[in-house]
Amino acid sequence: MKDPPHDKALDLLRSQLVDFDQDSEEAKWVLRKIDCIVLPLLCLIYTIMLMDKSSLSFAGIMGIKEDCKLTGSEYSWLGSIMYFGYLVGDVPAIILLQRFPIDKTFPIVVMIWGIVVALHAACRQFASLAVLRFILGFGEVFTGPVVIQVLASWYTKREQLTRLPIWYMCYGFAYIGGGFLAWCIYQADRFRWQSFFILFGGITFLLGFVLYFYLPASPTTARWLTAREKAIGLERVRGNKTGTEVWKFNGSQLKEAFLDPRMYIIFLLLVSMGLHSGGIAVFVPNCNPFLMAMMTAGASGSTKKFAFSASYQLGYAVGNIIGPQTFSAKDGPEYYPAKYTMLAFFVFGTLLFLSMGALHLVWNKQRERKEAQDAQDGIVHEVIENEEFLDKTDVNIKSFVYPL
Repeated sequence: MKDPPHDKALDLLRSQLVDFDQDSEEAKWVLRKIDCIVLPLLCLIYTIMLMDKSSLSFAGIMGIKEDCKLTGSEYSWLGSIMYFGYLVGDVPAIILLQRFPIDKTFPIVVMIWGIVVALHAACRQFASLAVLRFILGFGEVFTGPVVIQVLASWYTKREQLTRLPIWYMCYGFAYIGGGFLAWCIYQADRFRWQSFFILFGGITFLLGFVLYFYLPASPTTARWLTAREKAIGLERVRGNKTGTEVWKFNGSQLKEAFLDPRMYIIFLLLVSMGLHSGGIAVFVPNCNPFLMAMMTAGASGSTKKFAFSASYQLGYAVGNIIGPQTFSAKDGPEYYPAKYTMLAFFVFGTLLFLSMGALHLVWNKQRERKEAQDAQDGIVHEVIENEEFLDKTDVNIKSFVYPL
């Protein structure tokens, strides 16, 4: 039997021998603590990110276009420029998250993007606003990979299916809350769009400060869990077979990710989702939580998971850049070409989503047949202790089951 490599999760499991029972009161208590700390923080991250993203829209009705002398074209470009920040920042974000601790790197990024949001208040022209929107996109691109990694480290596959919809409900709360705050500030004669950006930036900076102390990337670094509770937290997600720790860059995993058709499906699906008009607006809320669940529970190996996250973010950025370009003034007021484009992408996105489920079904059946054939032929595979927490990909874990 091979000796597993050194790792925090493996060390903890060796030092804390737990007779784990998923239905025990102790395990349920640990889950309640996770739900009371990790889930609310993930929801706050998503809510604040969306509020910051939509801040320009609220500022548009509070006088920013007049004060900064923005033309209609310049104002529209400020919305798209942020997604160019996504495109440029995607790969650097993945490199930083895999090289440095997530639970320290991401909170610092959140605090920096809070400062960037607040600095919008000092802008008086298009150029300065464009630079800040680009930097904001560069910072926000860290969010997707972090959420995917944290969810997979804390929740079982079944739990992810119930927590992700709760997380995604924040989409509505963000726009309701942001709109309410904008309305409150709009009522004050002395406070205009500048105060709006300062308020949102301050809230974001405070959130980053809280995350620094309370959002661990995995149970091994949770300050609010005892050593035994940390071990229970790890045992809870053992069945995921996706690991809990972030390992160093692995070239073979990156190659495997590029050979995995799901990475391209994810990219194209997020391009479809990024077109936020017409039918796509209906498709996104229903599909996205399940796509996230397939990503958190359907891939293993640090580098491979981050590669999938990069594909997710790139597709999202490309879709949001292309979307507004489908609406041309000459097609108004009906905008039939844009509507047909949205409908086509709705159908295309639905087929892509179903194809990923079909792939998982086929792969699971192939593994079942291979296991049955090996048992019939008397082939015994080597069992590696705590294999679930090693940096092995889903392809290399023979007992891995893809979510459906």
